[in-house]
Amino acid sequence: MKIKMKYNKKYGILSFIMVITFILNTILALRVNATVNPPQINVNVSLTPNPAQKGQPITVRGTITPQQFETDIPNKEIVLVLDVSGSMKDEVTNLCDNTGDYYCDDCRKYLDETPEEHKNEQPYINHTVTSYWWGKNYYYCNDCREWIDEDQQTHRNAKPYFKHNIRKTTYCSEHNKNGAHKSTKIYELKKAAKNFVDKMKNVPNLKIGIVTYSDTADIEKASINNNDTALIPAAYVDQLNEIIDDLNADGGTNTGEGLRKATYLLSKSNQNDSTANKTVILMSDGIPTFYTKINNSNNNYYLNTDTETTGTISDSGDGKADTSDFKDLKYAKAIGEIIKNKGYNAFCIGYGMNNDGVDRMRQIQGSMTGKNMNDTSTTDQQKGFYPTSDGSIEGVFGTIADQIIDTYTITNVKFNLNLPSEFQLDGGGNIVSVDNITYRKVSQTGNKIIYNAQPVPFSFTLNATRAGTYTLFNDSTLTYQFNGTPITNDNINSINITITDTTTATSDKVTMKVSDSSGTINKIYDSTVNTSNYVIDNNGEVYKLYGKANVSMNVANSQATDLKYRFVKEGQESSESDWQYIALTGDVDTAHPGYLTQMPYDVSHMPLMSNDAMWSNRNEVYKTPFADKTGLISTGVTSANAEYVTSENVRNKDGNIITRWVPKTLFVNNQYVEAYASGYKESRKTWGYIKVNQTGNYYFKAYSDDGFYGTITVNGELKVLGDSFEPRGVSDSGLTDTNAIALVKDVYYPIYLEYFNWGGSAAFRIESSLGNKNNYQLIGSSSSNCTLYPSKSDSPIETGNNIFMGATTVNFKTEPGIYTIEYALLKEKSASTTSQTEYDEISTGSFGKFEVEERFNELSKSFSKNPIEKGEHFNINYTLTPKPIKLTDLYKGNDSSNKPSSLYVKNVILTDELPQGLVLAETTNSTSINKVADIEYKYNSQSDKYEANEYTFNVSVKPKDSNVDSVSFNESGQIDYRDISLKDDSRISQTQYFQGIPTLNFIGNSLITKHGLFNGSTVTDNTAPVDVVASMNYTFGFVIDVKGSINNFTLKCIPNNVNIDSDNICIYELDENENVIISSKKIISGTKNDNIITVNLINNSQSLLDSGKKYAVIYKVNSVNGDAALTAQLDTGDYRNLKLKLKTNLPELF
Repeated sequence: MKIKMKYNKKYGILSFIMVITFILNTILALRVNATVNPPQINVNVSLTPNPAQKGQPITVRGTITPQQFETDIPNKEIVLVLDVSGSMKDEVTNLCDNTGDYYCDDCRKYLDETPEEHKNEQPYINHTVTSYWWGKNYYYCNDCREWIDEDQQTHRNAKPYFKHNIRKTTYCSEHNKNGAHKSTKIYELKKAAKNFVDKMKNVPNLKIGIVTYSDTADIEKASINNNDTALIPAAYVDQLNEIIDDLNADGGTNTGEGLRKATYLLSKSNQNDSTANKTVILMSDGIPTFYTKINNSNNNYYLNTDTETTGTISDSGDGKADTSDFKDLKYAKAIGEIIKNKGYNAFCIGYGMNNDGVDRMRQIQGSMTGKNMNDTSTTDQQKGFYPTSDGSIEGVFGTIADQIIDTYTITNVKFNLNLPSEFQLDGGGNIVSVDNITYRKVSQTGNKIIYNAQPVPFSFTLNATRAGTYTLFNDSTLTYQFNGTPITNDNINSINITITDTTTATSDKVTMKVSDSSGTINKIYDSTVNTSNYVIDNNGEVYKLYGKANVSMNVANSQATDLKYRFVKEGQESSESDWQYIALTGDVDTAHPGYLTQMPYDVSHMPLMSNDAMWSNRNEVYKTPFADKTGLISTGVTSANAEYVTSENVRNKDGNIITRWVPKTLFVNNQYVEAYASGYKESRKTWGYIKVNQTGNYYFKAYSDDGFYGTITVNGELKVLGDSFEPRGVSDSGLTDTNAIALVKDVYYPIYLEYFNWGGSAAFRIESSLGNKNNYQLIGSSSSNCTLYPSKSDSPIETGNNIFMGATTVNFKTEPGIYTIEYALLKEKSASTTSQTEYDEISTGSFGKFEVEERFNELSKSFSKNPIEKGEHFNINYTLTPKPIKLTDLYKGNDSSNKPSSLYVKNVILTDELPQGLVLAETTNSTSINKVADIEYKYNSQSDKYEANEYTFNVSVKPKDSNVDSVSFNESGQIDYRDISLKDDSRISQTQYFQGIPTLNFIGNSLITKHGLFNGSTVTDNTAPVDVVASMNYTFGFVIDVKGSINNFTLKCIPNNVNIDSDNICIYELDENENVIISSKKIISGTKNDNIITVNLINNSQSLLDSGKKYAVIYKVNSVNGDAALTAQLDTGDYRNLKLKLKTNLPELF
């Protein structure tokens, strides 16, 4: 409405002065962006070891130490990128808090204001009233366009709604619903976004933009000073809230387009400030389902962030899901890379997603930040990713707001190496990305803020290819962005290092290093330093190993020809057969290039093309090796079934002859093998060495149908070629490419491959590319840069957990126990007195102790109800009690400063077979239990331990039919799991078994065993009619043998000619002689309906009758008017009749 105001010159001058003063103050307040020098950052690096041997990994550890600095309040720009796709309409678990709108009965409408505001409203405040005199004053309102009974002042000040009747309702205008109801994702988002805006409203020099996206994306704008504004000052809360209130959910999910427009807004729009610290906050509840391409004739991604104009929208999927090539996801990640390169801060909120959605959003966050989202040493939150349930988004926005308010982040921090040509960065290239430097506000005085930041550690690995003395890090630089400007820091210390040639080493010694997922432990065996039997402890306790562990044994001895070793388990007798032998003259079989060593496994117990969980369990796939079948296999590639497999008869572990299909080549192009080889399935492990013909950075990519896992060991470190150990179809794009792996010409690197196929089609091949990812060649083909060689070690990896890292790097035992490693250096005798090779012992030693522990203290099996009734459903509860893990046990002296907040036992698989007579409740006749879960350990800073809650698998079962009245359990049930590890690809598979035999008891059907006259002590069972006369009162009763739950019983008379007292029915517990126990008397009443009395036996959810006992129910009758039958019936169906025969004379009762 318009308000007409009378002009007053004095007030006009005053108003003008106030406006000028306001403008000047605003200008002064905004002049806080004076140029400030970048904060000083010190960089220090060190090398370990120094000197080092040629080919030995050299660890570079560095620390960035930011210095405290003072600056004017920095400009900040934030863009909220909000998902408004159709799925945001979905309900959430939270109840809506918007119920309680006010309704005015007089206005007949819901109010957008409080009752007080409505009642005090002055709707006529600007109206103009004209006065007329016709003997008295008459008034006409020009705005109401009607005659009124009051003058202008009275009319203008009127409050016509003051006496209206206003009431609070249960109506919700947001969802158009009455009463309690669930909220929706879009409403919860609106609440969270408005709270975020409210929290930021007093932050100086902050602007907030909002981009919404569904099929396409829009930059939302508000009118400020008559200008359409997209980057809105944070103080303009009403304008921002108006945008948020107008959000509506509809359409698909074009995440990439939302990010593209956010990038444009922060970088190229005429409203952005190039010096501002910029932040993108992405929120989504689903996977990307749309992308933007250049136009209909050009399907390339539209990556132009210099314009707001949109390309052509494409729904590569069905609008609800992406395609198998993840085109929509990849578009979002491509824009994410642009955001990363611009140095923007990025946060990502995954709202109420399933596991696939969380995985896709985690990838998008990684693309925006450059962080390794699979690194378990830091939490998702530390990497800016917040996967949240559908009811907790508000808290996440608040957490991010707190971070933005109190921090200033320097991004795109890179260590740019200038290395001698003899040195290579592990992974290739010459740039090491370093974590962002996050400054936190220490204090603020006026417009000045003092910031401080914690030191930022970083590390990387170098390899030297030639002996000599070198100076490293001359002219190396640290680069980063500050206030939108690239900064270069060249103040980095240089270090001299000496590289020696390992071939010249002559000293005689044996070293042993034990490593697990935390790295190499801080105690190393050295025969020249330690006693021959070196016993170590970890703060007074045995060292515990987590994840895949190995022992690296290095021998420098001019006489030794062989090394033997064994693991001695505490409390278990060791034997000569435990020794394993390693030839020190070389493990590479150079006589057979183009082959690897392979061990096949028996999978006859595995189902054909079914049971994903079982095939994903290494303990099952690699349960039984055909050890005598270990041999060489060609690394050629075949495209024909007949060239790939042949059949043979073999004897399995039970001694039975079975037919298995034997692969003739390691690799196979995609073939439907089942068509040629009925019942085909296989599993195998293959190992040996890979050698390249050119030094450089190599990339690898694997293709498999079904499961694959592979590694190359480079300088003692595992490089994973691929990890997809589960049934899967082959993809045209293959598994994810590896990072660059630096390989030196003519060096033999241990390679290890796992492959299984559950039947049907088969595909398995590995490709490599030198220098980039654009020239992949098939390993095994003539054009490949790589040649494969077998290992002479023919049985080092029989169990499911063990892998091959070279002959002198052996897998630690994975069976739970405490172990010591024993070794002996041997020299082969020139002449033997037997047919066997004989040795002289040169030296012996041992190193220990190390423990591999079971993850769970106790596995127990119980029932949710015991005893049960026939046919009753109940739960078998399988309970696991996880052991706590000390931080010192986990890290063993290694750096734990970046410890994760949570660790997980992955793929905890429960398997069991139900005993005869029971089946799963949700199926008709299945008896096989198979459940999967992950168990979370959380770090407790008070106990300095990782701890997990007791976990229970609840399995709903039922008797197979109503006739089952007994079940005999055996000791059964097991869990298989991928144990705790600091590296996800370093987990070992373990198995534990449930102990004890539980007893399940059945409740029979409750019965009425007697019905007759009650003599004050017992109930007589009157099977013959009872003689009665009309004038007498009678006391009858019936006995219930309780064997299950009874909710009620009824008393019925046919015909209705007997009066039964329904108010004074007594219940007595009976003793072993079926006499009533007087002290147990309970008086209850029934409900009478014509000739039927119903008596409830449940009081406060508890039955009045205990199972396993007998009770007498006593009742009285009178006014017998003829022959009748009294029926007592339980709600379970059992009943018993009592017949009455009317006599004219007094009957003989006892």
